[in-house]
Amino acid sequence: MERQSALKLGLDSLQSNHSPPKKVQSIYARSFSIISKLYGIPHFDFYLFPYGTPSEVDLFDPFKVLWDCFRLGAPLAHLYNQLQPPNVIDVPDITPWIQNKLRDRNQNTLKKPAMQFLMACKSDLSLNEEETSILLTDLYKEDTNSFVKFLLIIERVINELESRELLPPLLPLPFSTEVEHDSRIPSDNRGRLITELLETERKYITDLESLQSFQRIVVENNAISKNQARIIFSNLDSILDFQRRFLIQLEG
Repeated sequence: MERQSALKLGLDSLQSNHSPPKKVQSIYARSFSIISKLYGIPHFDFYLFPYGTPSEVDLFDPFKVLWDCFRLGAPLAHLYNQLQPPNVIDVPDITPWIQNKLRDRNQNTLKKPAMQFLMACKSDLSLNEEETSILLTDLYKEDTNSFVKFLLIIERVINELESRELLPPLLPLPFSTEVEHDSRIPSDNRGRLITELLETERKYITDLESLQSFQRIVVENNAISKNQARIIFSNLDSILDFQRRFLIQLEG
């Protein structure tokens, strides 16, 4: 009976993710939105683009920009301090890492403020169950599944800044941010095919993410074992990781 209840809970989550239908915001558009809000915060122009801003928006991946930025650690501490907490996080100088173009993001100097950021958010913000389960390792793993989870915390902090009216006014980015295309149906065959491809890929990713949520729920509620889940949902994470990267390239 307990297993049936867990399965029903998982199925309910799948149904709730598909009804009512709504426009899906891609990770590309979501990343652009985060960048545009962070860019107005002092010093984030350097944190986001330490080697200079790209001359054309097509030349960079906004998802990777955020990934590289937050792996530096200091931007996370600086972002949290914008909330004006009673105990601010020390923001280390990352200039040596930038000047020497060091690629190793696992150094303790960078990891320490990232861990302090995560601990402070879990302590001071009203996070939901999914958000509190996020780990520091999610920031440093080489797959989008982990970093997408970490973005939930980033968005929560930004939302908190907005609700407290602490987020500075948006500044224009030094390139176009028109990631939301014209909602009208294209009149030419090529345009219609591209639009259909993008929408199909976005929907496919949403379905895979729903399946991920279903897997998590049934395992957490002991409907199936972790070993059974590995067999049933084999390669789900790697497929979703590939599809996200593929869609980012399509939208770019």
